[in-house]
Amino acid sequence: VEPATWTAQEDPAGRELWSRYDAGPALVDRLATPDGHPTRATWSAAPASSWALEVAALARAVLARPAGGVIVVVPDAADVDRVLAAVPDARDAGVVALLTADQGPERRYREFLRVLRGGARLVLGTRGAVFAPVPDLALIAVWDDGDDALADPKAPYWHARDVAALRSHLTGCDLVVGSPARSTVTQQWCQSGWARSVEPSRAALASSAPR
Repeated sequence: VEPATWTAQEDPAGRELWSRYDAGPALVDRLATPDGHPTRATWSAAPASSWALEVAALARAVLARPAGGVIVVVPDAADVDRVLAAVPDARDAGVVALLTADQGPERRYREFLRVLRGGARLVLGTRGAVFAPVPDLALIAVWDDGDDALADPKAPYWHARDVAALRSHLTGCDLVVGSPARSTVTQQWCQSGWARSVEPSRAALASSAPR
C-alpha cells in the first residue's frame, strides 16, 4: 500500500460555516496551524446547521497540512455516508478508509490494514473506528457522543468518546466532540478546563430560532 500523500485544498466555505460559532474560526485556525499543544473542544451544534459539513470542514483543515491523519467517529453507517458525501475530493483521491460494523469482517480487515500501512489520511467509521491505527494521528472528531450506539454494551463497556479522550491525552492529538445536545461528560470537560466550549453565537441562534 502506497502511503497517502494527498493534501486538501483550503475551503473558505468551511470557515464560513464555523463563523456561526463564537470560537469557531479560532478552532479551525488551531487545527490548520498547530502550535504543539493539543486542541480539545466540545462543540454544540447550531440550530438548522449541517453537522456533516461542519465535521468535514474540521477534517479538511487538518488534511490541508502536509501530514497528519484524521479519525471521524459517528453513531451509524448513515452518518458515515453523510460525512463521506461532504469530502468528495478526499474520497475520489482514495485517501478515505471506511470502518463500519456492517462491512463484514473481510472488507473491514482490508480497510484496517490499509490504515495501518498509511494508505489513508481520513478514517470514517462507527464506534470501533476510534481504535484505527492512523499514522501521525492529528485529530479525532466524535459526533453525537450521547448516542447509545457509541457505547459498547459488552465488558469493559468502553465508550468511543472516552477512548478518543484517552488517545488525545496519550498522543497529544486534537479532539473535537460535537452533539446537538451536550452530554454531562463533555460539559464536565469544559467546566474543568480540559476542553474548550464552542457554542453558536447569539446572532446565529437568533437567526435560526423559531419566531
